[in-house]
Amino acid sequence: MSNKLDVMDVFATAAHRRIEPRTQDPLGFAPAVNALSAYFSPSLTATTNSGRYFAVLCAGLLLRSPKQTHKEAVLRFERLWAFGSVAAGQSRGIRGVQSVKDQVQLTKSKELVPVDYPFFRDRSQARQGVWGLYLPSAERLGLHAAGHCSVRGESLGTAMLERARAQGLSKAVQGGQNFRREDAVGLGTDVGIESNLNSQEAKALVEGLRRHDQQQRLARILASWRPSFELDLLARLSGYRPLSVQNDLQLVAQAAVALEELHMHVTRLIDALWQAAKDSNKFSAVIAHKAVVDSSREIPPAARRLREHLDAVQPLGVEIDAGLASFTATLESTSPSPGVASETLLQRHVEVQQAKGASAWFERRGDQLQLGTPRGLLLYNPFDLDVRVQGHAFRLSALQTIARAVRAAGVLP
Repeated sequence: MSNKLDVMDVFATAAHRRIEPRTQDPLGFAPAVNALSAYFSPSLTATTNSGRYFAVLCAGLLLRSPKQTHKEAVLRFERLWAFGSVAAGQSRGIRGVQSVKDQVQLTKSKELVPVDYPFFRDRSQARQGVWGLYLPSAERLGLHAAGHCSVRGESLGTAMLERARAQGLSKAVQGGQNFRREDAVGLGTDVGIESNLNSQEAKALVEGLRRHDQQQRLARILASWRPSFELDLLARLSGYRPLSVQNDLQLVAQAAVALEELHMHVTRLIDALWQAAKDSNKFSAVIAHKAVVDSSREIPPAARRLREHLDAVQPLGVEIDAGLASFTATLESTSPSPGVASETLLQRHVEVQQAKGASAWFERRGDQLQLGTPRGLLLYNPFDLDVRVQGHAFRLSALQTIARAVRAAGVLP
């Protein structure tokens, strides 16, 4: 397909083959990813990808009793809505889904279900559920202020609010110990995670997205989004020759592509070191592998290209983390030798982990690679050069999902 498209497209990252928890970020790329992403979608994060979850937040706030905190009402409503969604056969996209499935199975013969059931196996609902992930974005979208819903927030939450009241679930949200299973199933059937937004909900969400977009970047993207252009859009946008008014979007997309390219090479190298260290802890043996040698050769030029693109977006007000900028400069001037490149990345990894207050995954001590805190399983073989290493998910993947939802409601042209 030609890069000379007739419309401005939402971009998503290039093809992903490696599935790893993004929060690990062993080399500290996340701040730069966020800085570039915020230029396109300042009101969203990579995890705020469901219009229905914004409605859950607003409905929970609207159901709150005067004696409740905003947080308590939202958490209670999220638990019964998630239960209802899963029990109604809608589980794709539910946060904490395995815990909910366990509860649905455990209570399948019971009419009453406890509101305070174990939601998220590590009891981290407030952090990993709608309250922790969606509250700041919802405020930027003008859906609430300090927990009090705005008119726009009421518009987004009304359909879910009315359904919850019709199902008799208000008391469960406002302090009751149990909710009726069939009431939750009714809620999940009508406004579950996989149900479409109605036009009122979708309009409120789009108005919020445009509200926090003073330069109309999101408005342009939303207006031009097309379902047929969902794969590798970041790369296509970076090569697109747009009108001058859209040149800023192209420059930031080019920087994002360069960031993913560098991330691909350094991630493959660090993953190869980790994988090899589990079998042999000899540093000299590990760095002789072709995957390490090839990645080391590619890192300096990739770092130079990234630095050049970051220089180009600075006048646009894109502020890149100083630590990442310094790290990029170091990589640009680093010898392409696998030993030097590996040592540089290992040192950076230790610094990043220390800044997080966490232990390093592994460290070099002489000719020994010593494994530290377990990082989990690699779901790809870093020594297989035919497999592309995953880049970071930019926030536009979240916007893309939301754009699809509001288009399905007939709001976008």
